[in-house]
Amino acid sequence: MIWLYVLWNIRVEFISLIASMNRFSFLLKIAVFITLLYCFIFIGPSRINANLAAESVYDVNINVSGEGEMEFEYFIHLINKSDGFFIRDYSLIIDQKEVIDLKVMENGQGVDFRKEHFNGNIRVKIHLNKQLVYKEESTDIYVRYKTRDLYKKDGLVSKIYIPQIKTEESLQDANFTVTIPDSLGEISYVSMQEISLESQGEQKVMKYPQKEAPQGLLLMFGQVQQFEFIYSYKLQNNKGAMRRYTITLPPDSSFQTSYFIDASILPERTFSDKDGNIIVEYLLNSGEEKDVRIVGFTRFTPLSETQTIEDEVLDKYLTETGTWDFSKQSIDELLNKITRSDYLPKENARFIYDYLVTNYKYLPEDGSRKKVSDLIVNDDGLTCENFSDVFVALSRGAGIPSRSVVGFSMLKENLSSLHYWAEFYDSRSKRWIGVDPCFAAKLNYSYFDTLDANRVVLAYRGLSDSSPEVIVPFSDFQGLNGDQLEITASSYNYLGKDNWVDFSFVVGKPDLFFQQIPLTLKLRNNSMNILRIDEILVDHDQVKLVTRHTEDDFQEAVFPDQETDFLVYLSNLSGIPVERIENHELEVLADYGGLKFDEKREFEINRPFTYLHALSWFMALAMACITLAVFFLALKKIRDSNIPYGDKVKSLKQRLGLKKFKIKKYKNVPVDLR
Repeated sequence: MIWLYVLWNIRVEFISLIASMNRFSFLLKIAVFITLLYCFIFIGPSRINANLAAESVYDVNINVSGEGEMEFEYFIHLINKSDGFFIRDYSLIIDQKEVIDLKVMENGQGVDFRKEHFNGNIRVKIHLNKQLVYKEESTDIYVRYKTRDLYKKDGLVSKIYIPQIKTEESLQDANFTVTIPDSLGEISYVSMQEISLESQGEQKVMKYPQKEAPQGLLLMFGQVQQFEFIYSYKLQNNKGAMRRYTITLPPDSSFQTSYFIDASILPERTFSDKDGNIIVEYLLNSGEEKDVRIVGFTRFTPLSETQTIEDEVLDKYLTETGTWDFSKQSIDELLNKITRSDYLPKENARFIYDYLVTNYKYLPEDGSRKKVSDLIVNDDGLTCENFSDVFVALSRGAGIPSRSVVGFSMLKENLSSLHYWAEFYDSRSKRWIGVDPCFAAKLNYSYFDTLDANRVVLAYRGLSDSSPEVIVPFSDFQGLNGDQLEITASSYNYLGKDNWVDFSFVVGKPDLFFQQIPLTLKLRNNSMNILRIDEILVDHDQVKLVTRHTEDDFQEAVFPDQETDFLVYLSNLSGIPVERIENHELEVLADYGGLKFDEKREFEINRPFTYLHALSWFMALAMACITLAVFFLALKKIRDSNIPYGDKVKSLKQRLGLKKFKIKKYKNVPVDLR
């Protein structure tokens, strides 16, 4: 019927042209009609406006094998929604590089199709057996293929990415059913906030509509991810005096444990700040150079462990800084809109997270940093560091302890730059909860209390918004001085080494007057973790180390495969009398890699009476005798003189150095002193 209608219109128009008898217009209209006739006959109505003429409904079944091979089955219901066009071809766009065992059917029968590569994807062009001529006419298409492009294993974590469906026509609905064998491991991350998951025998079945995953679905398997890191520094002191160089290394936290395999040069000193960051120190004399290479690995888990933190410590994560200026009126007004005082802290943190993800778009890192009060009015978007800063500031303004995280993520396409996210402390669950509003805004994934495992924490910033500095560029972006950081996922088992920590001590001799009794503590760290000294106790009383730094917020530590001496003065203990110290107990409390070290040793300290002590007592006795002799000689001299008594007393006190005392004067009255 459509073809008859088209031919009839062409005939009528052709007759009207002949009647006009205008040669020029006649030739022009003849050319137009020939073009229209060619379009209708040779190009076809479906190719002119097929995407507007059809609608489709997809049901997709995905079966994943234990080796990661994925079989896709598409059940496509195609409907013609136009009166003026018919459909004779259909194209399925597959967002993959290569597929195998491709099979296409229409209404249960074989159909002609052609596979071609198109803009980095695969397009399956299907020539329909049943051409859709009339409006609401439909057909069912079945497509099946296999692929390994969507499964990848990095280190200890494997991941599956299921892309969204891309169509030329209007996609009315698309529903996915994914079957995953238990042999792939436990699911550690799902990019959707809510998903239907059901266990059926030795496999899991999840169902979701595409509208809930507009950027596709990302699944990760494995509760722990392992990354190797190599820090390479070229240190050089061109100054005239000795200089100190510090390097920040990946810390231990409730999400991550750091291990160290090798160091080309052991540091002169290792310490940890109050945020838990590991900092090593190297001393260089004038003109000295050192090539430092530190090799290790981290193990990151998406779900943090519980950690009890005292209120006094949490208060430090509520303070305002230059960048996190949450006391501004604009921020206070914003918090009044998006948070509720009668809600739990975690709920208010979710409100802040949702607000950032909904109202700000992602911008690539540009190296600039602004105050949060300026960022919240910025309509251009936020970088990852900006997202982290705004979340921390708003959370602290709402009374939620929080901190910024500087690190690395495999999901970031530009690995030459750092990634930033945030953590807040939930007092009810006693956990640090990770959030990544940057990736949530960029990828439309869920990143509230559900981090992916493909990341490394390089430093925490809680007490300060800018330190410690993490200035090492990654290996694909060399710095001017050759410093670099290489991070790669690894599945190698490094944990076979026996880890042990031991200590010994030497009690020194007391000083001359028994005011200080030195104790040299030798700590040997034969583990792969940084050993951090928590407390040193003598008879259950804490004693302070003689630190080698002036900062009070640093905690002494020992680098792996290193022995370090620490000095303690026992005389500083209030619970131990200086006059007599013997049969006491020394206890060392430390932690390394999430393990606790608690060892006790007994020791004795006697007061040896050496010749120096004898000399000191003899000198003290001699001084006392000389003082008494001078006193009695002065007294005898005054007694033998004829000076009145009052003047005699005054003269005596002056001789004895008592000039400041008031002396009551008497008249000249003779007194017999005998």
